[in-house]
Amino acid sequence: MNAILTLFRKRPVLSLAGVNAFLLLVLFIQHNPLNLQFLRSGYSGADVLLNVDEEDVERIEISDPDYVGGRVILERGDELPENLWQQPEGNMAEESWLDSIITRVPAQYNWKLTIVDPNGERQTYSADHERVRTLFDGLNRMRDYFALDRTPEKDRDLGMGLDTRGNYTGLQISFQLEGGRRVENIFVGRSSTRGNQSYVRMNEEDEVFLVEANPRSFVGSGEKEYFRSRNVLPTLNLDAIQGLKAVMPTRDLEVEIARRANEWQMILPLPTIAQKETFEALLGDILNWQATGFPESIPEDLDPDFACELDLQVQSTGQLTGQSNIHVSILGRVGYSDYIIQRNDQLMRINSIYLADLYEPRERLLDAGPMPGGGVPGGIQ
Repeated sequence: MNAILTLFRKRPVLSLAGVNAFLLLVLFIQHNPLNLQFLRSGYSGADVLLNVDEEDVERIEISDPDYVGGRVILERGDELPENLWQQPEGNMAEESWLDSIITRVPAQYNWKLTIVDPNGERQTYSADHERVRTLFDGLNRMRDYFALDRTPEKDRDLGMGLDTRGNYTGLQISFQLEGGRRVENIFVGRSSTRGNQSYVRMNEEDEVFLVEANPRSFVGSGEKEYFRSRNVLPTLNLDAIQGLKAVMPTRDLEVEIARRANEWQMILPLPTIAQKETFEALLGDILNWQATGFPESIPEDLDPDFACELDLQVQSTGQLTGQSNIHVSILGRVGYSDYIIQRNDQLMRINSIYLADLYEPRERLLDAGPMPGGGVPGGIQ
């Protein structure tokens, strides 16, 4: 002890640096931010039950009692462009170096969703690749730490029994790998949503594992359309939008706004300058529309006074340049800020805060500032 005190007196700066380095090492070992295997212990240090990622799996098939005889199939498609799945540089700059290297891997592939009903009828949609990615992230939380030996009685107690035909009665998730030559099955028994724990087993192994995860939540808790893509529009940024046209027949109203250099020029209903911040907030809202539901028919409480035919003019880039058009039919409003829309013959329900501005363009979208030459927008007095 005396030697340590003497060292502190002789070299206080060096000694303090050594203490700080020691404390930093203790914190590093305790929190293991780099997720190093040799520093793990307990559940987090156990092996993953099924160590696969998107690039390894070609097909996923989900059978759930809540499907009432149906199935859900996910099939991997083409790889996403790098700019859609790599971490944006802007976000990286806002994060610390440590945060940036432990961020989870974003989705890397397009996926196709097929819903099979009990009669074998199939409906196919684009899948929400972020939700598929969440499924793979969830697999990494299922580890072989706490195991129980299987018996028929224990299988029944854990909700992992068989019916009279010998079929599994619980949730089953099958992963097809290596061109279909290898199939890995996860059988899910009882789950505790409060404790986030579930009993699972791999294939027909002799052990059941209690994992600190709820696989049911990874696959939508019985919702067949859980993996259906919620995107209303293709991925676009604001710079690609060159203009907007909207026709509202029940209001005898047309709105047309086009990009002019760094401004937005309103052409209809009044030739004037549009309010930049308000209009771009509206565009940003439209570009980020996500379906909150897929109604099979038009709701009875739909207000048709908000019907609108909406077109966005988009600047194409790449080898071929030019403008393309994206069309959405807004059938009406339900409640305060929900709308029923139709795109590609599919009904969707969306929530939009800023869309109401489009129905009152004179009051909400005009720039109230002076125009060149001393005038005011649209002749407003």
